[in-house]
Amino acid sequence: MNRKYIVLFFVLKICRVGELTSQELSYTRYDIREGLSGSIVYCVAQDMEGFLWFGTETGLSRFDGTHFTNFTRKDGLPDNEIINLFADSKGRIWIAPFRSAVCYYYRGKIFTNETDTILNKINPGSYIASICEDKEGNVLLMEKKRLHLVRNDGEVIKWESFNGNRETDFIQIGRHPEMGFWVKQGDTLFQWTNGRINSRKFFNEFSRSPSLIAYSGNYIAYSSDTYFADVDHVNTGKIFRTRYRMSKNRFSILRDSLFVWCSRQGALVVNLKNPADSVVYLKDVAISAVLIDNEQNLWFSTQGQGVYKLNSRAIRNVYLKEGDNAVGVTAISSFNGKILIGGDNEVLYATDINLLPITFSRFQNEYNQARAPIISIETSVPGLIFYGTGQRLFRLRADFGKADDIYPINVKKVFAKNNRELVVGTGSNIVIVDPHSLKIVDTIWQGRTTCVFEEEDTLYVGTIDGLYRRLPGGQLEFLGEKHPVFLNRFTHITAHKSGTLWMSTYGDGIVGYRGGKVVAHLTTKGGLTSNICKALFLHGDNLWIGTDKGLNKVYVGDTNLTITKYTVADGLASDNINAVFQQDSIVFVGSSAGVTYFNESYLVSRSICNLRLTGIRVNDEIFTYDSSGFVLARDNNNIRFDFVGISYRSVGDIQYRFRLLGLDSTWRTTRETFLS
Repeated sequence: MNRKYIVLFFVLKICRVGELTSQELSYTRYDIREGLSGSIVYCVAQDMEGFLWFGTETGLSRFDGTHFTNFTRKDGLPDNEIINLFADSKGRIWIAPFRSAVCYYYRGKIFTNETDTILNKINPGSYIASICEDKEGNVLLMEKKRLHLVRNDGEVIKWESFNGNRETDFIQIGRHPEMGFWVKQGDTLFQWTNGRINSRKFFNEFSRSPSLIAYSGNYIAYSSDTYFADVDHVNTGKIFRTRYRMSKNRFSILRDSLFVWCSRQGALVVNLKNPADSVVYLKDVAISAVLIDNEQNLWFSTQGQGVYKLNSRAIRNVYLKEGDNAVGVTAISSFNGKILIGGDNEVLYATDINLLPITFSRFQNEYNQARAPIISIETSVPGLIFYGTGQRLFRLRADFGKADDIYPINVKKVFAKNNRELVVGTGSNIVIVDPHSLKIVDTIWQGRTTCVFEEEDTLYVGTIDGLYRRLPGGQLEFLGEKHPVFLNRFTHITAHKSGTLWMSTYGDGIVGYRGGKVVAHLTTKGGLTSNICKALFLHGDNLWIGTDKGLNKVYVGDTNLTITKYTVADGLASDNINAVFQQDSIVFVGSSAGVTYFNESYLVSRSICNLRLTGIRVNDEIFTYDSSGFVLARDNNNIRFDFVGISYRSVGDIQYRFRLLGLDSTWRTTRETFLS
């Protein structure tokens, strides 16, 4: 049946869409629904084994990256409201509730003054406001009117005053970089070692709240005025002063390098080595504390929204909107120094790659018919942009001022064979279009296509039944007869300089084809995040693959085919990837949620995974994880081992390999965190 193609002309409506986009960092949020004990979180700490601990209004939570384990008064806590936590060098987690008590967790048990001789000697008169440890392993606990020193030999010593005035409150304590502790009482800062005062310094801050003064090494941070915070070097003087119109919940200094101002309007983080490098995270979220874990992740505890983990500072997400509707991104390309973004609303967006953070211009056609996603963009014909949807093939000129199109045409792929011929794969055929007259001049294939690619006059055509190849002489080959992998539905094809064609499938991963042979076949068994591959882009030796479960980068410069994976846990806006494009070192990722972009050279994807045994159960009896020497009767031999791989960047996506000696001859795999 002959089809009529109508060439129509439209004037494009052009506007800036900065107000229609939001550009954000990516976070992972944990709250009650994920297993956290409570939404109001006061404090956070990480112990020697790598577990994260959160003190909440309604209990204590331990997190391993996969599961939360919660503790309340039923488990031995003196109170459910936990306001302070500290992890010491012996593996103890000191726990300060909002009452005149203190306890600690050690090797699977909670110890209190009723079960531990050291805690029995402390007996605080009010709640513990601060806890720290010196280089020798002595632990110091501070309440408002008293200090408790727990020496590393178990002796407990109490002090009520350094300056002879017992009416003066203790303000804050901290670890001295050399020996002993910093102790602030009243307006005096003491260096205190082995029960002796080594030095003292007059120091009068604006606020005497323990939460608004912090020590780290020789740095001291304090509130100097209503909207001011100062960071001083105790020996050399002021490092910087910052003014920010935010409330003040807590000050802290992380790892001698970052000053943190927690407020009801987010968390200001300042690099002490470069104070100009400052960022406000989670604006308009009430932050109570910030921690850097062993993988260098930033964690934010909040006053009502649980806990947030910053996935990456290097990755930015841009969320496009049209009115109240979110816009997904389905195609990406470049043109004259601009990045072109194709939306799922048939709108083309553009941004200058040299101006980051990016701001989009929108090019919208003035007609009221239903809109379809932009599937393919072609820009290699000088001065022209072509982009196709399920309804039209559009053409734009360099001034973006006037659009014309072919209608109706269900575009699947468009590419320029040369400056005089466009190859357009459609839902019913493959046609040749003159790019200058925008007229169809030939039909070279009949039937539905899923992808089209041409190399050296050999045409590769993906169909719903498999892959075909038309040779330069016109001979047609069905590659599915030569290898079963070619029976798949193919989505994209690209060529590497080595002569290998890389092909993506919708269900069977990636295929490498060279010299008439399959030279590679990558699937989830080889490390891909999914076998459903929706996007493909080759940049040098890096093959970017977008799937429904994340982004993959495969190094195809050698036969090892090393895979690097990126998901929402690394900062992507979504794991459902529709398009990938790289310009120089900047990678753009289109997804159902919008646009993600990052400088690949700044992106760190390394993660730590520490395997920990967390418990042993023999029949109905529970043993601590460090128990040994079990002897099981023949008729009473039910044993279970609980374990976990602690990795916060994996977000629980961990596969374990195991073998039970005497029972298993080969290694097996599981995603469960127990064996029985």
